[in-house]
Amino acid sequence: MCQHFNPTAHFTIAQALATYLEQQQLIIYCGATHHMINNLHLFLSSLKPTSIQVETGDANGNLTALGIGTVKIIRDNKALNLKNCLYIPCLKHNLISLLELFKEELTVNHRDNTFNLMSQGKEILRGKIINKLMISTYSVPTSLLTSPDKTPWHNRLGHPGPAVLKSLGIEVDKDNCLICEASKSHEQPFNNDFKQALNTLDFVHMDVVGPVKPSSVSGNCYFLTIVDQASSFKIIEFLKTKSEVFVNFCIAKRETENFKNKTLKQLVTNRGGEFVNHNFKKLSDNFGYVHIMAPPETSQHKGFAERANHTILEKTRCLMSQENLPKDYWEDAVSTAALLLNLSPTTSRKNQSPHFLWTNTLLKLE
Repeated sequence: MCQHFNPTAHFTIAQALATYLEQQQLIIYCGATHHMINNLHLFLSSLKPTSIQVETGDANGNLTALGIGTVKIIRDNKALNLKNCLYIPCLKHNLISLLELFKEELTVNHRDNTFNLMSQGKEILRGKIINKLMISTYSVPTSLLTSPDKTPWHNRLGHPGPAVLKSLGIEVDKDNCLICEASKSHEQPFNNDFKQALNTLDFVHMDVVGPVKPSSVSGNCYFLTIVDQASSFKIIEFLKTKSEVFVNFCIAKRETENFKNKTLKQLVTNRGGEFVNHNFKKLSDNFGYVHIMAPPETSQHKGFAERANHTILEKTRCLMSQENLPKDYWEDAVSTAALLLNLSPTTSRKNQSPHFLWTNTLLKLE
């Protein structure tokens, strides 16, 4: 975060009023100290991470901005670039700071219930004054998102649920997706008896899927799923036999600990022979992490790993069905499914993606 930014951004606009506004409207508000944007696709480039707190003035507490960057607003074929905009996906509507506009030497003219935003004597934005608030509209400068057909994004993201699309600012198609209906089950989430993980590598969950038939084009029959509980970031390793679990875990452990510059605290697995053996016992003793083993024949107790595999396999089936892939291409589909899950917002984590929580970097889906 740049040092000249105030770490706390204030706004006191009533949440109830925002409920009545349309999705592509924005509010120009004198009480906002920063521009605050909820649509990632309005940003012109990758965002810089930030931890600026936004005071909401209600019982929900403060909001945390996930990034900061430059936004492009288009209205009536006129473009307005706004610098130093905060990305806050859980905001109901975009807020434009009148104070920040004045810093850019922009002026506001108003008459009756209308206003015009002027730059060097030329109008660049206009709107209406409603309940003492200046409200305007904008267009999203991305052809894919403004297309009436939102199906390509649903397909490209691996057939996510409506909440994921909505958090990305993509209109949700009310028609049922036939691939989703055929490829997804509707089981209740598994129980999770573990304490909430506040930091990455506090709890890491692991499970093996397989044997998968037929074997993949590469000759693999299993895949190992490693899930960090705090971020929900998923790592997939492909195996020919279960005997390769230990070696692949050691490699993943070393790489993740080097990347995060911290050590694993607790590993959670079932009591399968690939996890309960001399090698894993010696490794936990040498490195000092706790190995938690769920009771046998109770896969639901694994929670994170089991649910991750369930979601990965659902998305894998969707991708293979969508592209009509031969069955031995399942390895490529699993890799893609895990990648898409890591890049997609997670509603249980305030619409932050596992990739952001794991790497502290924001990516744009284009």
